[in-house]
Amino acid sequence: MKGRNLSGEAKESWRISFSHVEKKIITSHGNKKTCCEGKANKCCRKRCLMLLKSLIEGLKQRFPKELDPLRSYHRKTAFLHMLSIRFDDSMWALQQLPACFLLLLGALEAHTRAGVLPHFFAPNYNLFSGTVFPRKAMSFLLHALEGRPAPAEASRSRLTTLQLCERDI
Repeated sequence: MKGRNLSGEAKESWRISFSHVEKKIITSHGNKKTCCEGKANKCCRKRCLMLLKSLIEGLKQRFPKELDPLRSYHRKTAFLHMLSIRFDDSMWALQQLPACFLLLLGALEAHTRAGVLPHFFAPNYNLFSGTVFPRKAMSFLLHALEGRPAPAEASRSRLTTLQLCERDI
C-alpha cells in the first residue's frame, strides 16, 4: 500500500502501479468483449462494484477508527478476483444484480475470515497481512460484513450491512 507505515527510506523508493491495467480489466470486462456495448448486453459488474464501494464507505464513515486500515484497494482487489472466477458474461446478467452482489460480498467476507486477500498481480503479497491490517480491525470488519456487532461494539447502535446497501439500490 502506498506510503502507509513505511520508513523514510522506503517512502522514497520506486513502486510498481497496476492501476492502468486494473482499470482496463474493469472497463473491458466480459469474455466476449461485447458486454455493455448495447442495451441488450448490459451486465451488473460495475453496479456490484459500486454497491460494494457504498457499503465500505458507509462502514468507514460509521466506524472510521475501527476500519482505518480498510482501503478502496481491498474492495477493488476482491472484485478483480471475482471477475477472474466469474468470467462468463452470462454470470453477470443485469437481472442477477442482487445475487451477484451477495456473491461478491460473500467473497470479501471469506477473504476477511481467512485473513488472506492476495494482491491480484503479486499474489504472494497478502493485503490482509497482520503487518498492514491489524487483526483487531480484521475481526471488526468481519463482524460488520456479517451484519453483527463486534464484541466491543455490541452496545453501540449501528447500521447493518443490508441497511447500508439499501440506500444505494
